[in-house]
Formats: sequence, C-alpha cells, structure tokens
Amino acid sequence: MTALASKPILSMDCGDALCHAKSSDVSPEIVFPAKYAKKFQASMMEIINMSKQQFEMFPTESSDLTSSIAVHTDIVLSNITKLKKSGHLLNQLVSQLQQRVDVGTHDSGDIDVDGVTKRMEEDDVEEFVVARLDDTRAADRSDFQDVVPVKGKQAAKALNDEVTKRILFVLNDDSEFERFKDHALRFGSGNEEAPQFHSYLSNVLPIEELGPIILDFARLLPNDEQRLPLLTTHFSFLTRQRGRNQDDTRYFTRRCSTAHLSRSTRSMSVDSEESDSEDDNIDEFPSTLRLSTINHLMFIIHGIGQHVDFQEGEFKSWNGQSGLDGGSHTFRELFQGTLDSTFREIPLALEMQSIEWHEDLHGPTGVDNVFDLICPEGSSSIREFNKDTLMDVLYYLSPRYGQLIINSVTKQLNRKYQIFLDEHPGWEGHVSIFAHSLGSVIAYDILSHQSGGDSKKGLNFPPLNFIVENFFAAGSPVPVMILSRGELDIEQGHFTAGINMPRCNRYFNIFHPIDPIAYRVEPLIKKEMHKKPPVQLLNAAAVRKIGFVKLQEMWELITAPAHGFPFPRIDFVMRRRVRENLMMEYAFATASHSSYWFSEDVVMFTIMQMCRPVIDKLRRYLSAQMPLPELFRNHIELTPHANVYLSGTALIRDQCTGFSYERVVMMTHDRLFLLQHLSNVVCRRRWRHHFTSIEEAVIGDDPFTLKIRFCKRNTHGSQVAVSDTSKSPTGQMETSFCTSMDSSETLTLRASSSTTRDEWIAAINGVTETHKDARADHRTRKHESLITLPSDKCVDYFGAMKVGSLQEKAPKGWYEGWTNRWIVLKDTSITAYDEAPKDITNSQCDLRKTRMFSYETGHLFRILSKNGTLLEMRVRGQAAFNRWLDAFAQVHSCVIFRHKDRLERSLSAQFSLTEDTEHNGSEFGDVSRIQTRIDGYQLSLDINGMQYAVFVIQVAVSTSAIKVVHRRHSEFKKLHQSLRKLLPNGQLPPLPDSRVWNKLEPNYLKDKVVRLHGYLNQICRSCLNLQTQPIILSFLELVIDSDQADAPRDVLSDSPKSKAELVE
Repeated sequence: MTALASKPILSMDCGDALCHAKSSDVSPEIVFPAKYAKKFQASMMEIINMSKQQFEMFPTESSDLTSSIAVHTDIVLSNITKLKKSGHLLNQLVSQLQQRVDVGTHDSGDIDVDGVTKRMEEDDVEEFVVARLDDTRAADRSDFQDVVPVKGKQAAKALNDEVTKRILFVLNDDSEFERFKDHALRFGSGNEEAPQFHSYLSNVLPIEELGPIILDFARLLPNDEQRLPLLTTHFSFLTRQRGRNQDDTRYFTRRCSTAHLSRSTRSMSVDSEESDSEDDNIDEFPSTLRLSTINHLMFIIHGIGQHVDFQEGEFKSWNGQSGLDGGSHTFRELFQGTLDSTFREIPLALEMQSIEWHEDLHGPTGVDNVFDLICPEGSSSIREFNKDTLMDVLYYLSPRYGQLIINSVTKQLNRKYQIFLDEHPGWEGHVSIFAHSLGSVIAYDILSHQSGGDSKKGLNFPPLNFIVENFFAAGSPVPVMILSRGELDIEQGHFTAGINMPRCNRYFNIFHPIDPIAYRVEPLIKKEMHKKPPVQLLNAAAVRKIGFVKLQEMWELITAPAHGFPFPRIDFVMRRRVRENLMMEYAFATASHSSYWFSEDVVMFTIMQMCRPVIDKLRRYLSAQMPLPELFRNHIELTPHANVYLSGTALIRDQCTGFSYERVVMMTHDRLFLLQHLSNVVCRRRWRHHFTSIEEAVIGDDPFTLKIRFCKRNTHGSQVAVSDTSKSPTGQMETSFCTSMDSSETLTLRASSSTTRDEWIAAINGVTETHKDARADHRTRKHESLITLPSDKCVDYFGAMKVGSLQEKAPKGWYEGWTNRWIVLKDTSITAYDEAPKDITNSQCDLRKTRMFSYETGHLFRILSKNGTLLEMRVRGQAAFNRWLDAFAQVHSCVIFRHKDRLERSLSAQFSLTEDTEHNGSEFGDVSRIQTRIDGYQLSLDINGMQYAVFVIQVAVSTSAIKVVHRRHSEFKKLHQSLRKLLPNGQLPPLPDSRVWNKLEPNYLKDKVVRLHGYLNQICRSCLNLQTQPIILSFLELVIDSDQADAPRDVLSDSPKSKAELVE
C-alpha cells in the first residue's frame, strides 16, 4: 500500500463526459467514463490512507498494554475473513485494470468521444483530491446555518483546549498531531485555503468526528472570511456524501450527531408512546419536527422545618392548616403554568411526587417532648423556631437520627417509584430529584455513597431502585457540609481539589446570590473555578414567548464549557432583584433561601434539562449544518371538519399539581381531545335547514350573493316536515323541507368574493346531488353530546364539509339588512351560528394501542399509552360512564380491562385507607372508618339555565367500595346547620363561606375545593357519633335503602366480601 501511495494508479482531469488516464509504460490513452474515474480516484485515496493508518497503528510486542481491552477470538477471525474477501476483490480489480492497460485501448463503440478531452500528469493528483471538495462557489449559503463564534478570551481558550484534546485523542499520533497544528496555523494565518484544510481533516479524522470538530473549530474563527468558507466547504462535503450514497449519509449524520453530543453528558433517548410522525425521520432533516410525548418523574425533597404541604393526599399548607400555602403547592403550580406557556410546543408528561421526612423524625422519636422539657421560660418563640428548624441539622449530623432520615427518604423514594411503575406499566422515561436546603444534603449523601455502603460516620445508605437523570440542588449547603466533615484534602494549608460526585447523569447547583445557606460547588472540583462566575439563569418573563428553539440557542451561548473544568457547568445563579441590592440584601437574605419555590427562572431551567431528548434532535441539525426546524406536538388539529362522535365533560387529573380539572372531552374514532373551556367551543345556533333532493344553490342578484331555494310540500303526500326547537330569523321553526314545488322559500347569503360564492354554490349543489341518488348511503355516525347546554347553544358543528363566514339577508320588516353568520355545511343540512367557536386549541390522547382500565363504582377511566403515559378521566354518573365505555370499545387496538372498583393505592389519586384507619377501636363500628377527598368541581345547569358548581367527593369506607358523590355548597350549608344543632360549640369546624359575586372564577373554586376538603375531613374524624351518624352518612350517600336487595354491599354491615367480587 505504501508503494501505491507513492505512485498513484491513475492521474486525470475531468471533462464533460470522459476522462483520459495515461501510464508511462503504455503509449495508447485509456478512456474511462468521468463519473467512474472521479469515484474511483476518491475511493482509492481513502482506501490507501486508511490502510496505511491501520498498518502504522497495529500493536507490536513493545506496545503499552496499561490501557487494553479483551476481544473475543471469534471476532478477530471474522475480521480476518472479511479482510481476505476484500483482498480477493482488490486482486480482481487490479487484474481488470492491468488487462485494460495491456490492451492499451478501450472499445468506445457505445461512448460519444466527439467532446473535448483533457490530459493530466501524475503530479496533479493532489490537486484533483482538493478540487473534488471545492464546491464553495456552487453551494448556496442560505442552505446551511452559520455558527455563532465564541465570545470572550476565557471561553475561546476553553473551547480551543477542548478541541485540541479531542483531536489529540482521535489522532493518537504525536507526529500527525504536529502536522495538524501546522495545517491549522497555516489556515489561521491565511496561507492555506479552506478546501485544502478541510481535505486534510477529512483524510486524517474519522468521519464520525469530522463534523463536530469542524463546527467547534469554526466557532473559534470570529472572521467571516475564514469561518464561512470552511463551513461552506463542509456543507458541500456533506451534500456530496449524500449524493454518493444516501445510506452512507444517514449513517454519517447519525454518527456526527452522536459525536457532537459527546461534549456534554447526554441523557438516554426516550421512546415515545407512538413513533414520531413521518416528517420527524431520524435520517432526514425536515423543516418541522412533530414531537412525541416525553415522560419524566421528579421527586421533590424539602429542607429544614415543618412541611405538611409535602405530604401526599393532603391539601394543606406548610403549617398543617387547610389551604395551599407552601413551597410544594406553589412549585407545582409554576410548573403547570410554565409547561402551558413557555414550553407549549413540548409534550412533556411530568409527574411530580413529594418526599416528606420531617414528621418521621419529630413524630415517633419523641425528640420534641424532650426538647420542651429542657427549654427555659424565656424566648419561647425563638426556641420553638429552633425546635422545628435548626434542630433538624443537628439531628441529621448525629449517627442515630441521621440514619433514620436516610432510611425514611430512601424508603419513600423506592416505594413511590415502585407504586408509580405499578400504575404505569411499560413506562419509559427519566427520573430527577429536586432537593432544597438540608434535603439537598440528604440527596447528595444518598447519591454519592455506594449502594449499601457505610460512610465514615457509620451511616448505611440503602440502594435506590432507579437511575437519577438530573439532580437539582437548590439553596444547597453541600459544599460547607463537605468542608465541615473533613472530606477535603487539606494538608498544611494547601487544598487539593476533588469531591465525590453524585451518581447521576447531570448535577446542578442552583443558588441565590444573597442566600446565606447556599454555596458554590465548582471551586471544590477545580480551584481555578472560583474566578469563573457561575452561569446566570435566563429571565423567564423575558423569553416566555420566543419558542423552544430560540430558547435553546440562547442557552447554548451562555453555557460554554469552562477552561480545564472536567464536567459541564454545575453552578447556576439566580438574578438579584433591584430591592435586594446594597443594604437591603441583609433584610432579604432570609427570604432568599426560600425563593426557589417561587421562582419562574428556576422552574424554566429545570424543565429545560428535562427536555434533553428534544435538545439532542436540535444538536443533530447543528452537527449537520442544517437550518433548525420548527417544533410541534405530534397532534392532529381539531377542526369543524373532524368527525366527533361523542362529547362530554369530565374531571382530568393534572400530573403536576395532582388536582382534577373539568375539561370538555371530544372523541373521534381513535383520539380524545381535551379542551379547557366550554365557552370557547359552544356556539349559538340560529337556524338549520335539512336538505332533500330538490334544493338548489344559484347565483344571486349581484356578483357576491348566492341564493338557496328550499321547497316545501303542501300536497297531500304522507311526508311530514320535521321541526326543531331553534328558530330561523323569519320566526319559523327549523324544518326539513320536502319535495313539493308548490311554494318555495329562498335564503340569500353574501360572500366576501365571487370566488368564495362559487365555491359555496358548488359545495351545496354537490350535497343535494347526492340526495338525488337513491343508491347513495346517507347514513352517518351522528354526534352525541353528553353536555347539558341551554336550548339555543350547541356543539353540533363537527363533521362539516365546508365552513365559513357569510352574511345573511335579514327578512323584510322593521329592519332589513345583512347579518354576519358562521355557516356550516354538512352532508344533510346547512346551519347558521352567531359566530365561529373562539378557540379549539387542545391537548389530546391517541387511543390506538392503549390499555384502558375502567372502574364502574368511581366512574373512572385510566388510559395508559404504550410507553406508560397516563390519562385519568372521571365522568359524572352511571349513564355517562356506560356511554363512554361503549365508545371506547369501538376503538381498534384499544384493550379494555373492566373493574367494579379500584383499590386506591395510587399516588396519583393521593387517597387511601391506611392501616391505622382500618382498626381504630371506635365504639361506632365500621362506619367511623370513613375517609373523604374532594377531587374537584364540575359546572352544571339548573332548571333556569343558570350555571352552578358541584363538588366531586370521593368516599372510602373500609367495608365498602370507593364511591363518588356530588354536592353543591348549599348542601354543605344544610349539613352544617343540622350538625350545629347536635354538637356543642367549638367541636364543629367553621364552614368555608361563599362569595356573593363571581362565584365561578376558577382560582376561587380551586381554593374552595381545598377548604371544603379540610372541612369534610375534620367532620369525619371528630364529629361522628351516634347522633350525627345518620346525617353524615346521608350526606355521603352511604345509607343504603333496605329495599335495594341487589346492592353490591351494605356499608352498615360487617359481612365480609370477597375481593374477587370487585373485579369483573
């Protein structure tokens, strides 16, 4: 191969059709097709260079084996066989070439040689190799994307060092590395052109590393005259590779993307619940990407102090009172709002679970009682604060109570993760931990110690049953804890950097600049990092509407790798508010430690890291120098043309907050659409005309009008007009007109243009033509609505063939003019509405290949996608439950598991009977073992058409199935008045009051749900006695009439029932 490299086989120049090759030994010229000659020369040079590199890199007896790897003998033998086969092919190729040379000529009977041919000498081969890549002038710079040069000397130096290390590692040859530096210096000084430099890199670098190195090298070039030619040449190289072999290009771009991502820690790819849409092919670069669902589970661990709001299943504030005051509730609300606004393009299915360890420390141990015994009389409020907060740090530093806290947190993490998997079979996603203050120290210790190992203080760390993708430490004292424990290498005043890193893919340390508890981590890993400022979080309010792609571009600019730092950036700082400057920072220092729970910047940063699968796709575009795409959810647009078969309202559980919200649910043949507000989809219907075969649409009196001639039957036939309740503008009832021509009625409509008018005429006449064909099948699946609406409002416009805004001519009388109408044309009718629906934006659920679990007693559906994404939907009433169940049964590939009742072990439901409530020794028997949860609210209409709120109550009794009860606030008021007559003053909790106005405002109703939930739970715990029992049981619909012999069970009896009876 070395001999071949020193003397090229062919030397040529390209003509339009042919190339001539000349050998010094044979006088006649040999003619080859130009396409073959080009490909042959390029491939031959690559074979020679690669063979030479393999031969030079082959290990010898003196090779260093300190870093080695064992390869199975079968693999080596297989490679030898492949090389032998390749050798045979090369021998055959050499024979054919030699035969061509020996003959000295080429039969060109079927080749046109009239064109001009050119000759080259052998010393021009290198110029050809360069010329084959020099497509700079032909490349359109608008087709590729420029990179942003790195800014700042420190950032440029860090990137330069990183690129140098990667090239040295890839080349693995000091002499070749020196040649690279010589080429780079000549290119940087302008003594070498971009095509020559790119040609050298493409010959010495593996193809999977070429793209990322070119991109990073270009970022080091602030001069456009150098950077753009290099990128254009690389783009031409990629284009040529695609044109040569599409399959090779797909492999190349995929590998380039992977290599580009190796600069930072990458997350595992998430397989979505359904394959990405056709325009999101991994091998192509479409202008739009339709994203499938990304699953993520995040555990939240609190810091020092009481945090009742972190207890699952309780709508309580941090101090135990009913309400939503506390970090957990606010944090979850921020996540929900940010996902719906800033990340509206990203289908992130985020489930949040809280970990509460404070009660396990202060409850069963009795430490608070002892603390009260040793407290003097003075400063009681300060000592109470010390007992609830500062003592948590001292307890954790002790081996006994530290072990208790470690066991409590680890046990809760593993238990909740296992319950989550049980509820989400086949779940595919990532797990993150967000910990605050002392909670971050607890999480760090669990993640940084070996599973089942012991620490220097004698603490044992049980293993976690899952891999942590992201560890977010907010307001974290981990650095000072490491320092105080003596875990740093400090000898004679000299500090050697280095700490135990937590076992996770990404570690983030988030702090407020004036938080006195939080400290930096990076200087403990590398001392020089104390001179490098932390990365400042983006202002969420300023970037809320720019879109995810632009947001990611901004984030890439501010998170450049730090010079010499072995990890991606860890320290991230929040923005200092104006009022926190100068002397006021001391006043806000304490409050800053809890500011993480209320920061939109922190929430946006956290979600960004969870969207890494989307970031990976965007970086693949950057690696291939392709324009970044637009992002969309992999959803189908809901329009009036969609065939909606069933609609209704249901309570849908929100994964972030745990609350259930009323949504409008619409179902097509294989998909559920969830809409937030009923008012946005309801329309007021003015009139409707049903078509027969006689109607006709014609041109009106002016270029923009059309007339529809409806004909009535006034003969003695048997057909009768069908009337509806909504009236037309003329005052007549909606009628299905028959086929008589004796009397007629004309409807005049005006369009915005003559083209629009002609389109409507053609559409209407097309519909009436189908009615003339007696053989046509006019049967359509009708839209069934379970929504209770006033008589003049409806949602029956789906399944439309054509919709649009037209003007209707008003009847003669006291007013004559044109009225704007939204016209909907179906295959059987034409309908006029006051206006089009305001908004049909929605979230949706694909029902194909899903598993559905139905629970009849609670009227609950749990829809589980292929990759474990869950949708919980609770309908109102048995009739609605049966109708939805029948509709779901019609969906192809949807498997339904029918159950009578559900055992609420679920974390998502946050509602269960504990062991303590099953046997409390109450004198009132089993009926005292009652737990209630107000799951949400629904809006209904009274007999006068006025809306009111109904609160949905789940009721669990140890001897009964869980059931659902609906109660208005007025019914709560009647219950309170009845109990007040039987209970002494002070025993009955106060009833949450109600507004006089704006009663249906969503935030007010949500707060009302929480307060009524606390009120009802307190009644069931402390107010249940022999006198109040009938009233409370009647309110909860637990009293079963003796005549109902077919009831599944009697909650007032203790007769045991087999669990098998609950599942069909």
